[in-house]
Amino acid sequence: MDRVWKCPECRTIHDRDENAAKNLRNYGIVYISDK
Repeated sequence: MDRVWKCPECRTIHDRDENAAKNLRNYGIVYISDK
């Protein structure tokens, strides 16, 4: 499976690992904020 992909519409290059890290960070912020 590729770790990087290019959007055919906007030609932006996306890194799957970086996106996953951002999602986990945001989830953690929401989780901590709810306590």
